[in-house]
Amino acid sequence: MMTIESCPKCRTALIPGLQKCAACGTPLGVPTRDCPSCTRSVATDARFCPNCGHTMDQPVGPLAEPAALALDRPAQQLDPFVRPRNPNRVTYLIAGGLVATLIVLFGGLYMVQRFAFAPETTLSGYFDALSQHDGKSALSYLEEGITEGPSDNDSGRLQIAPLQGSGYIPPSKLKVEAITETGRTTRRGGNPPDLSEYREAQIEYQLDGSPYKATLTLHRQKETTLGVFHRWRIVGGLSSISVAAPAGTPVVVNGQAVPAAQYGYVLAAFVGRYTVAVGDNPLWTAPATTADVGLSHGAEVQLPVQLKASARSDIEAQVRAYLDECARSTELAPDGCPFSTYSFGTVTDVKWTIQRYPTLAIEQTQEGTLSISTRQSGLASVTGKSSTNSPFSGSDTFYVSGTAELTNSKVHVVIRR
Repeated sequence: MMTIESCPKCRTALIPGLQKCAACGTPLGVPTRDCPSCTRSVATDARFCPNCGHTMDQPVGPLAEPAALALDRPAQQLDPFVRPRNPNRVTYLIAGGLVATLIVLFGGLYMVQRFAFAPETTLSGYFDALSQHDGKSALSYLEEGITEGPSDNDSGRLQIAPLQGSGYIPPSKLKVEAITETGRTTRRGGNPPDLSEYREAQIEYQLDGSPYKATLTLHRQKETTLGVFHRWRIVGGLSSISVAAPAGTPVVVNGQAVPAAQYGYVLAAFVGRYTVAVGDNPLWTAPATTADVGLSHGAEVQLPVQLKASARSDIEAQVRAYLDECARSTELAPDGCPFSTYSFGTVTDVKWTIQRYPTLAIEQTQEGTLSISTRQSGLASVTGKSSTNSPFSGSDTFYVSGTAELTNSKVHVVIRR
């Protein structure tokens, strides 16, 4: 059997023929001494035994193995190569636990972003808010920063109140068919949009049983929740209701008053079915009309407004009262009245009688007032005594014109004289 010698200092295997150790440079053949612990030969200037690590100048304790027994034991062969340390089971458990924790953490973050902050979540949240008649919550899913319009004459602003009325029917049975990336048109002088920030959603929904399709654009917000999650908001998401009605006619949508515009009524509205009608007033009436507002189309409503029978009776009564007042005049030509006659001589005991009251035509003007004209003329007759004490009589066909308007919620007639 061939025996391989090792360096007495570092225990590296010696190559035959060399005069010193190739690893540490210790000259070969130098004086050695035995390790007091394991009895291996160690260079005299070594502080520690390269075999057992014992301090050379430290005596062996009383429990150390006797030198005689150590001499009888075969010498331990040292591995001249450095071996990596093998990790134990605890190390593997710790490393595995850390890896599992990271997987759960990032997986949880992904699932939260995927389901709680996904475009589909924004769409379902928007439709759920409408189904609950919650306009403020629905507004939070829209991006354009639309706010609720005030109650004054601010036409075109979004009115949340009609959603809370009993006449509102929200959309239902939302179905998201597909969501794809899409680009936004770059404004002049602006930077190209980031395609990853926008999604285009193809959806289906129903409105009182009628199916509709629409395309909505969603924008990924830069603001984050908890510093990690990005919300999606709907770009637009509103349409409008346009109501054609005479100027000054009060219009209500689901029982809520709508501010008037110069040429009608325009109301920004959420998707849904609305009931449009004329508000309570002394002049006008119209049957209620339903309006379906979709995500891709608005609603145009033409209210068939008619003058109330009570208002017409009131106007006719005021015109008759005016004519009766004229008939009480004792002049052949009453001042400010539509009828008169002429005589060459003096006539006394003048008495006017309305034989036929005129038939009136009452129409609304662009200014919101009522125009009064004569559709069929009236007839007034007059009697009296001439200067010769002979009977005098005459008649006159007459017409009436004027206007009627509301003053302090009452109809007031003004006759043109």
